[in-house]
Amino acid sequence: MYGIKNKDALDKIIEEEYLSSSERQISNIKAEIKERIIDLPYMKVNNYKVYIPFFNFNTNYVYAENNEEIINEPYTNLQDNYNAFLTDPFTTYGVSLFDSLFTKFVRIDECQSSVAFYHFDFNAIFIINRQGSLDNIIYLFDKNMKHPNHTNVIIRIRPLVRAYFEGRLNDFIYLLYKNELVSYSVFRKICSEKQLWHF
Repeated sequence: MYGIKNKDALDKIIEEEYLSSSERQISNIKAEIKERIIDLPYMKVNNYKVYIPFFNFNTNYVYAENNEEIINEPYTNLQDNYNAFLTDPFTTYGVSLFDSLFTKFVRIDECQSSVAFYHFDFNAIFIINRQGSLDNIIYLFDKNMKHPNHTNVIIRIRPLVRAYFEGRLNDFIYLLYKNELVSYSVFRKICSEKQLWHF
Protein backbone atom coordinates (compact mmCIF):
# COMPACT_ATOMS: atom_id res chain seq x y z
CA MET A 1 0.00 0.00 0.00
CA TYR A 2 2.72 2.50 1.01
CA GLY A 3 4.76 1.42 -2.01
CA ILE A 4 1.95 2.24 -4.47
CA LYS A 5 1.25 5.57 -2.75
CA ASN A 6 4.97 6.38 -2.84
CA LYS A 7 5.24 5.50 -6.53
CA ASP A 8 2.26 7.71 -7.41
CA ALA A 9 3.69 10.58 -5.35
CA LEU A 10 7.17 10.20 -6.87
CA ASP A 11 5.83 10.01 -10.42
CA LYS A 12 3.83 13.19 -9.88
CA ILE A 13 6.62 15.12 -8.13
CA ILE A 14 9.30 14.13 -10.67
CA GLU A 15 7.04 15.04 -13.58
CA GLU A 16 6.10 18.40 -12.04
CA GLU A 17 9.68 19.32 -11.23
CA TYR A 18 11.14 18.42 -14.62
CA LEU A 19 8.22 19.94 -16.59
CA SER A 20 8.59 23.22 -14.73
CA SER A 21 12.36 23.10 -14.97
CA SER A 22 12.70 25.89 -17.58
CA GLU A 23 16.23 27.13 -16.93
CA ARG A 24 16.88 25.37 -13.61
CA GLN A 25 19.91 23.18 -13.23
CA ILE A 26 19.38 19.45 -12.72
CA SER A 27 21.08 19.62 -9.32
CA ASN A 28 18.48 22.18 -8.18
CA ILE A 29 15.60 20.08 -9.52
CA LYS A 30 16.92 17.01 -7.71
CA ALA A 31 17.33 18.97 -4.48
CA GLU A 32 13.72 20.17 -4.76
CA ILE A 33 12.50 16.60 -5.33
CA LYS A 34 14.43 15.40 -2.27
CA GLU A 35 12.81 18.12 -0.22
CA ARG A 36 9.31 17.20 -1.43
CA ILE A 37 9.68 13.47 -0.71
CA ILE A 38 11.23 13.83 2.73
CA ASP A 39 8.08 12.64 4.55
CA LEU A 40 7.43 9.54 2.42
CA PRO A 41 7.96 6.20 4.21
CA TYR A 42 11.08 4.31 3.15
CA MET A 43 13.62 1.70 4.15
CA LYS A 44 17.39 2.05 4.13
CA VAL A 45 19.46 -0.21 1.86
CA ASN A 46 23.20 0.46 1.56
CA ASN A 47 22.60 3.90 3.11
CA TYR A 48 20.12 4.80 0.35
CA LYS A 49 16.38 5.19 0.70
CA VAL A 50 14.11 2.66 -1.00
CA TYR A 51 10.65 4.15 -1.48
CA ILE A 52 9.05 1.50 -3.70
CA PRO A 53 9.63 -2.00 -2.28
CA PHE A 54 8.14 -3.81 -5.28
CA PHE A 55 10.95 -2.41 -7.47
CA ASN A 56 14.56 -3.54 -7.22
CA PHE A 57 17.30 -1.39 -5.71
CA ASN A 58 18.52 0.01 -9.06
CA THR A 59 15.06 1.25 -10.04
CA ASN A 60 14.60 2.78 -6.60
CA TYR A 61 17.98 4.47 -6.95
CA VAL A 62 16.81 6.05 -10.22
CA TYR A 63 13.63 7.32 -8.53
CA ALA A 64 15.39 8.75 -5.48
CA GLU A 65 18.83 9.79 -6.74
CA ASN A 66 19.02 9.78 -10.56
CA ASN A 67 15.48 10.81 -11.47
CA GLU A 68 16.66 12.60 -14.61
CA GLU A 69 17.06 9.09 -16.05
CA ILE A 70 13.28 8.48 -15.91
CA ILE A 71 12.93 9.87 -19.45
CA ASN A 72 15.50 7.37 -20.80
CA GLU A 73 15.22 3.68 -21.62
CA PRO A 74 14.40 1.36 -19.94
CA TYR A 75 12.55 3.66 -17.51
CA THR A 76 10.35 5.62 -19.94
CA ASN A 77 7.21 3.55 -19.22
CA LEU A 78 7.58 3.38 -15.45
CA GLN A 79 4.69 5.73 -14.80
CA ASP A 80 1.98 3.72 -16.58
CA ASN A 81 3.34 0.30 -17.50
CA TYR A 82 5.77 -1.03 -14.94
CA ASN A 83 5.00 -4.78 -14.93
CA ALA A 84 8.44 -5.59 -16.29
CA PHE A 85 10.01 -3.88 -13.26
CA LEU A 86 8.01 -5.70 -10.57
CA THR A 87 9.93 -7.81 -8.09
CA ASP A 88 9.01 -9.79 -4.98
CA PRO A 89 9.86 -7.39 -2.13
CA PHE A 90 10.43 -10.22 0.38
CA THR A 91 12.87 -12.00 -1.91
CA THR A 92 14.56 -8.75 -2.90
CA TYR A 93 14.88 -7.05 0.50
CA GLY A 94 14.35 -9.87 3.02
CA VAL A 95 14.02 -8.90 6.66
CA SER A 96 14.93 -5.25 5.90
CA LEU A 97 11.37 -4.76 4.64
CA PHE A 98 9.99 -5.41 8.13
CA ASP A 99 12.58 -3.13 9.72
CA SER A 100 11.35 -0.06 7.86
CA LEU A 101 8.80 2.73 7.91
CA PHE A 102 6.54 0.58 5.69
CA THR A 103 5.40 -1.42 8.72
CA LYS A 104 4.36 -0.92 12.33
CA PHE A 105 6.90 -3.45 13.54
CA VAL A 106 9.27 -2.50 16.35
CA ARG A 107 12.63 -4.27 16.22
CA ILE A 108 13.39 -6.08 19.48
CA ASP A 109 16.47 -8.25 18.97
CA GLU A 110 18.22 -10.45 16.44
CA CYS A 111 20.33 -13.55 16.07
CA GLN A 112 22.35 -14.83 13.13
CA SER A 113 19.34 -16.29 11.33
CA SER A 114 16.37 -14.16 12.43
CA VAL A 115 15.09 -10.83 13.73
CA ALA A 116 12.33 -10.40 16.33
CA PHE A 117 9.76 -7.63 16.00
CA TYR A 118 6.84 -6.56 18.16
CA HIS A 119 3.54 -5.33 16.74
CA PHE A 120 1.47 -3.26 19.16
CA ASP A 121 -1.83 -3.73 17.31
CA PHE A 122 -1.52 -7.53 17.29
CA ASN A 123 0.11 -7.85 20.74
CA ALA A 124 2.49 -10.35 19.20
CA ILE A 125 6.18 -10.99 18.63
CA PHE A 126 7.04 -11.92 15.04
CA ILE A 127 10.21 -13.90 14.35
CA ILE A 128 11.27 -13.16 10.75
CA ASN A 129 14.18 -14.98 9.13
CA ARG A 130 16.81 -13.14 7.09
CA GLN A 131 15.08 -14.13 3.84
CA GLY A 132 11.95 -12.27 4.95
CA SER A 133 9.79 -15.30 5.80
CA LEU A 134 7.82 -15.73 9.00
CA ASP A 135 9.38 -18.32 11.33
CA ASN A 136 7.13 -17.90 14.36
CA ILE A 137 4.49 -15.74 16.06
CA ILE A 138 4.36 -15.45 19.84
CA TYR A 139 1.00 -14.08 20.95
CA LEU A 140 0.90 -12.15 24.23
CA PHE A 141 -1.82 -10.97 26.63
CA ASP A 142 -4.21 -13.91 26.32
CA LYS A 143 -7.95 -13.66 26.99
CA ASN A 144 -7.54 -14.88 30.59
CA MET A 145 -5.77 -11.64 31.49
CA LYS A 146 -8.53 -9.34 32.66
CA HIS A 147 -6.31 -6.26 32.94
CA PRO A 148 -3.18 -6.82 30.84
CA ASN A 149 -0.25 -4.59 31.68
CA HIS A 150 1.07 -2.96 28.48
CA THR A 151 3.49 -0.63 30.30
CA ASN A 152 7.10 -0.83 29.07
CA VAL A 153 6.20 -3.90 27.04
CA ILE A 154 9.29 -3.63 24.81
CA ILE A 155 11.61 -3.70 27.85
CA ARG A 156 9.72 -6.70 29.27
CA ILE A 157 9.89 -8.57 25.96
CA ARG A 158 13.65 -8.21 25.36
CA PRO A 159 14.87 -10.87 27.85
CA LEU A 160 12.14 -13.22 26.63
CA VAL A 161 13.30 -12.90 23.02
CA ARG A 162 16.94 -13.33 24.05
CA ALA A 163 16.00 -16.59 25.79
CA TYR A 164 14.11 -17.67 22.65
CA PHE A 165 17.11 -17.01 20.41
CA GLU A 166 19.46 -18.79 22.79
CA GLY A 167 17.20 -21.84 22.99
CA ARG A 168 16.60 -21.51 26.75
CA LEU A 169 13.05 -22.90 26.72
CA ASN A 170 12.55 -22.96 30.51
CA ASP A 171 13.66 -19.33 30.83
CA PHE A 172 11.52 -18.31 27.86
CA ILE A 173 8.36 -19.81 29.33
CA TYR A 174 9.13 -18.53 32.83
CA LEU A 175 9.68 -14.98 31.50
CA LEU A 176 6.36 -15.10 29.67
CA TYR A 177 4.66 -15.35 33.04
CA LYS A 178 7.11 -13.42 35.23
CA ASN A 179 7.01 -10.38 32.91
CA GLU A 180 3.19 -10.45 32.85
CA LEU A 181 2.91 -11.36 29.18
CA VAL A 182 0.61 -14.37 29.64
CA SER A 183 -1.85 -15.44 32.33
CA TYR A 184 -1.05 -18.01 34.99
CA SER A 185 -3.48 -20.48 33.40
CA VAL A 186 -1.69 -20.25 30.03
CA PHE A 187 1.67 -20.51 31.80
CA ARG A 188 0.55 -23.71 33.59
CA LYS A 189 -0.82 -25.16 30.37
CA ILE A 190 2.47 -24.52 28.54
CA CYS A 191 4.43 -26.04 31.44
CA SER A 192 2.32 -29.19 31.49
CA GLU A 193 2.50 -29.58 27.70
CA LYS A 194 6.28 -29.13 27.72
CA GLN A 195 6.64 -31.11 30.99
CA LEU A 196 8.62 -28.32 32.60
CA TRP A 197 9.18 -27.59 36.26
CA HIS A 198 6.80 -25.04 37.74
CA PHE A 199 8.50 -22.01 39.25
